[in-house]
Amino acid sequence: MERKQEGGVMFRLLVGTIIVTTCYLLMAEEYIPGRMIITVKPEYEVKIKKGASGFVETGIKEIDALNEYYGVVGYEPLLGPLGKYKSKWSAFKNSFIFFFADTFVPLVEVSKLYEALPSVRDAHPEYLIPLKRTPNDPMYYAQWYLPKCELPRAWNFTTGAAEDKLITAIDSGLDWRHPEINPVVWVNPGEDIDHDGIVFDPDDMNFIDDDSNGLVDDLIGYDFVTGAYNAYNYDTLREDGMNIDNDPMDFVLNGHGTACTGLFLAATDNNFGLASTNWNGKTIALRAGYYTQDSMGYNMPTATLRCLRYAIDMGAKIISLSYGSARSDPEERDMITQAWNAGCIIIAAAGNETTSTRHYPAAYTNVIAVGSTNPDDKKSDFSNYGSYVDIMAPGERMYMLAPGGGFTNADGTSFAAPLVAGITRLIWSYFPDSSRDWVVNRLLSSADNIDSLNPDSLRGKLGVGRVNAYKAIAQVIMPNIIYLGHRIEEEPGGNGDNRIDPGESGRITFRICNEDGWHSGNNLRLTVRFTEEDTTVVLLDSVVSISRIMPGDTLETPPVRFYVRPGTSAHRLYLRLLMSSSEGFSNDIYLPFIMIGRPAVLLYNASGDTIYNKFFTRVLDRGQIVYDLYERTKDSTTVAIISESELNKYRTVIWFTGARRDSTVLPLEQTLLTNFLRSGKQLLITGQNIGDEIGSTIFFTDILHAVHTDDNVGRRFMRVEGVVGDTIGDSLRFYIIGGDGAGNQDSPSGVRPGISAYPCFRYMTDTADRYAGIRYEDSVYHYKVVYLAFGFEAINSQIENYSPAKNVMARILSWMGYEFMGVEEKNTPRALEIMAYPNPFNSAVNVELVIPSGMPVDYTVYNLLGQKIDARSLGFLTPGRYKIKWDSAKTSGIYFMSVRAGWQVETVKLIYIK
Repeated sequence: MERKQEGGVMFRLLVGTIIVTTCYLLMAEEYIPGRMIITVKPEYEVKIKKGASGFVETGIKEIDALNEYYGVVGYEPLLGPLGKYKSKWSAFKNSFIFFFADTFVPLVEVSKLYEALPSVRDAHPEYLIPLKRTPNDPMYYAQWYLPKCELPRAWNFTTGAAEDKLITAIDSGLDWRHPEINPVVWVNPGEDIDHDGIVFDPDDMNFIDDDSNGLVDDLIGYDFVTGAYNAYNYDTLREDGMNIDNDPMDFVLNGHGTACTGLFLAATDNNFGLASTNWNGKTIALRAGYYTQDSMGYNMPTATLRCLRYAIDMGAKIISLSYGSARSDPEERDMITQAWNAGCIIIAAAGNETTSTRHYPAAYTNVIAVGSTNPDDKKSDFSNYGSYVDIMAPGERMYMLAPGGGFTNADGTSFAAPLVAGITRLIWSYFPDSSRDWVVNRLLSSADNIDSLNPDSLRGKLGVGRVNAYKAIAQVIMPNIIYLGHRIEEEPGGNGDNRIDPGESGRITFRICNEDGWHSGNNLRLTVRFTEEDTTVVLLDSVVSISRIMPGDTLETPPVRFYVRPGTSAHRLYLRLLMSSSEGFSNDIYLPFIMIGRPAVLLYNASGDTIYNKFFTRVLDRGQIVYDLYERTKDSTTVAIISESELNKYRTVIWFTGARRDSTVLPLEQTLLTNFLRSGKQLLITGQNIGDEIGSTIFFTDILHAVHTDDNVGRRFMRVEGVVGDTIGDSLRFYIIGGDGAGNQDSPSGVRPGISAYPCFRYMTDTADRYAGIRYEDSVYHYKVVYLAFGFEAINSQIENYSPAKNVMARILSWMGYEFMGVEEKNTPRALEIMAYPNPFNSAVNVELVIPSGMPVDYTVYNLLGQKIDARSLGFLTPGRYKIKWDSAKTSGIYFMSVRAGWQVETVKLIYIK
């Protein structure tokens, strides 16, 4: 903590508008890419197999249609091979793992589409199960801030069972009757006459100061508010503010203290309500604040001082303060010093004024000042910042307890502070014999630095970063082993190309490190396993042992060895790496694929930008075409060009240049490609600027057999169609703008076929003597070329009745002799489309929907203020066109209709004019 200045008078409670809500926020979960678990209803007979098309067939048409659409190319029984126990596990006979060709498929959304099918009981991604403890409180999933601070992993170590680590909030009081609070309320042992531990037990009321602390019947704490003449008083609702008493109950219209307390301690894992940082423990109920006639919350300075005194005397170890102002108060400063000297940890809200001006009590010496962050680890707009801030914590969209047994949602550093207080108590509970200073150091030294996620102007003004409960505990007791990469090498006896070919053995060496600041890792064990069955590869040894890795150390492991059976075709090998240590550390990593053998196809990225890779890889993956990828560097002066010997190991090259305007095909590359083709190979070359740059070269005219006509045919020609009767182009048509394409076509060029070449694509509605693509087959050298004068990456696959990119690639590769799997020539809608007419309208508007596949559909209409005007479920709709007639507009103005079909959402603006 920084050495801070003094500060207080009348303190405003640091809270934004508190809104009672039942909104649930589901946290994102990690899952294995490309794998989905599915169970078909028992009344359906599943005849599962891999069909002739290359996709998994179940004999159930609706499932098979989605399998083909999304590229399900493999499956396994959920429980694996069962042998003689098959009948015993018949309840799982309709449960499978589906493997998708495209590992970028949005599985959360796609699995919902499967689950909506009448024949499917359930479908979901294969979610990873990290080592963490999740409470069963139903509202836990609205509490995004708990996983953000890695509390589920911290709860593996402790849930805060140390009852001697008393914690309290000096605030507006506490609804000690709340079912989430009552079990954790401290009972003063000196006033508990019958020793039954009952909270606010009438049997203990004897009007005597039994524990001689100066207060009568302080059974659970005390209410020190007195003389609050402006306390809320309206009708039957009256705030308690005139006299001190032994009932520190929170006011129903306020709830600030109850909300704060519930963040650091509440009954948890009780199948009710929400979860707290600490599941167990005790909190002293204190009241120093009240609610005024003008609906403001304040703490009284005198009451605050008395609460602090009481907390110290009663043995509180952690004190949370969610109030403050820019003024310092010498008496409060002295009391804070007394609390520190008594061994307390004091944590306070940094303030909500969006300023770096010091805010008290947070800015006092020996107080941990807490600022607020949002779910993206960015400083909250309202949060204070500056040199006095020690640490940050979530403080937005905080789901919390409210008086009267309810729940509330609010923002503020008021709520970031008790979250940190709770984590501090959790640390101290796990290390109960540690000193106060050691616990504070653990809290501050284990935070996640968030400077890079915030503006440079805030660097050094957000404390040590965002609090991390797991690291605060785990760094002391276990390592954090990080996988940095791996190296593949041939075993002696291979052909020396450093690629593991059929009949060869290889070894994998892993590079790992133990993150600095963590415990040493002892008896480290690394185990390699297949992610899916691969009978063509044999793991010769799969376990690596390392005796120790120290914090900050990086090392390479001894190798894991494997053998590829002779006759194996080129394919990707998928492995997972399981790491564990004797301290309890474990991690399960899915490794990047290893290419076994050499594929026939090489993707050559000459664009200088990796962003274009996905437009080709996802199409090839869908077609189950195995390929290598080579990326040429962006700077042509230091370009790393593939060697001729390496290039000649492939049968087909797919060359793409993206938005590049120069160095599309360098002179040396033209020579390499010329020699490559003249050895009987194949080339697909695509890019809008290739002809502009090299259209006059011999390579372009004599090798590609193309004639460049135009540098830019104009943006009006953004639709391409196949030449009628052409082997490649016939019946194909597509857009090269919008949708899921690259959107980079600003100057598609024109081309005519040279000698013996044929046109295969043309720009739709273009009457000029030019084309969009040509093909050529050489009768002497027996090579094949397809040249596209536009970028293939720009093809929009989401327009109904137009060809998707995979169909275009399938035609090209089929002409070159490849079997491209999963292509349906019928052009079906790929994405949700929505159109409105007439628009503007004066009575009713027709909204036409194009539904790409069977899925549940609903719509919601909002006005310009974002208020919901209308909503309706249309149920499960099969693929096709549908029309909605909407006539529910009440007043002239602008409306927005949002249509949701499965995981896709589209919105159209509607203008109503009376």
